[in-house]
Amino acid sequence: MILLRQSAPIFAVLMLAGCASDMSAYPSLAPRKVEKSAEPAPAEPAPPMPPAGSTDVSAIVTAAKAADAAFNAEVAKARPTIEKGRNAAQGGDAWVAAQQAYSGVESARGGVGSALADLDRLHQEAVATGDPARLAGVEAAIAEVQAIDGAEQATLASLQP
Repeated sequence: MILLRQSAPIFAVLMLAGCASDMSAYPSLAPRKVEKSAEPAPAEPAPPMPPAGSTDVSAIVTAAKAADAAFNAEVAKARPTIEKGRNAAQGGDAWVAAQQAYSGVESARGGVGSALADLDRLHQEAVATGDPARLAGVEAAIAEVQAIDGAEQATLASLQP
C-alpha cells in the first residue's frame, strides 16, 4: 500500500511527460486560406423527368403479351433446372441452380407488372376526365392483362422449388 502511494506521483509525472511532446511536427487543423475563400459549388440541375408511359391502350396490351411470351420462354428454359433441384439437398449445387433459375423466371414477370401499372394510370386519368368510352376500354384491357398476370402467378406457384 505504501509502495503504491509513493509510486503514484512518479506515474503521474511520466504520464504528463507524454503530453509535452513537440507539436510542430503535426499540421494545423485550422481552415486553410483556400478553404476560407472558396466559392460554393453551383447547384446541380434537377434530373430530367422520366418519360410518361404509353397512353395507347392497345400498345400496352401488346407489350404485356410480348412480356408474357418472354416469360413463357424463360419458364421453358428454366423448368428442367428447377425440376432437377426440387428434391436436391438444400445448399447443394443443383438446389442453388434451381433457386437462380426460379429467380430468373420471377424477374421475367416485370413487363406484365409495368403494363398493369400503365393501365392503372390510364384508368385514373379516364375516371378523372369522365370519359366513359375510354374508361370501358381501359377496364377491358386491365381485365385482359390481369388474366395474363394471374396465369403467370399460377405458373410460378407450380414451379416453386
